[in-house]
Amino acid sequence: MLPVPPGISRDDLTVSDLSASDQSFILADVHLQSPDYEQRGFEELKQLLHAAPGHGPALRSLGYVFLQTRQFAEARECFQHAITVNGKDARAHYYSALLISRERGFNDLADLASMKRQLEIAISLDPGSAEAHSLLALVQTFRGDSASGLESMQKAVRLNPHNETYRFNLAQIYLHTRNADPAIALLQGIDSSGNEALTKRIAESMKNALEMRVASAGRSVSVPGILMLTP
Repeated sequence: MLPVPPGISRDDLTVSDLSASDQSFILADVHLQSPDYEQRGFEELKQLLHAAPGHGPALRSLGYVFLQTRQFAEARECFQHAITVNGKDARAHYYSALLISRERGFNDLADLASMKRQLEIAISLDPGSAEAHSLLALVQTFRGDSASGLESMQKAVRLNPHNETYRFNLAQIYLHTRNADPAIALLQGIDSSGNEALTKRIAESMKNALEMRVASAGRSVSVPGILMLTP
């Protein structure tokens, strides 16, 4: 028997048997996390769904594989089926919004409304999802609601303070709302070593922020375009 992690009492744990389908899903999911076994995990998911077509977690995971390979129609079908099976699957709702963002971007108001709806459901089911708060912040900002976007991105950073993308995007929203000082503080604290693209974006944003700080002392401020990193 494995030892119980520190701070957790064995008396607080419950033991339940896993179904054969759940056991197969866990094995497939483990394989998907390993670069050497990704294809094997993919095939195992398909086999599992052939035997148990209503297995929600497998549908969600297979949909994510399709999403990563930009097979958007297949991903959409999987996520919709997963939500039909279990409407309380927070990650299936989040992935549905992520799918729209990757397939269509942030330009269409109807798409933004659909993403917002899926993300609000995801957050209601899992308030601790930094990913969902972060994506919602982008949606809100592109919808023109920078105040709500700022609040959502602040939540994402609080939930995952070490995520450099969240901190960079929070700086962008500060800049978009003409608030240079907190943007500068965030940009200075981001470790972009080994990421040339992020380093370039930070330099550009820092230039905008410093110019904004100087300009705000006595004349109108030009608001830079949104340079946020998308998931």
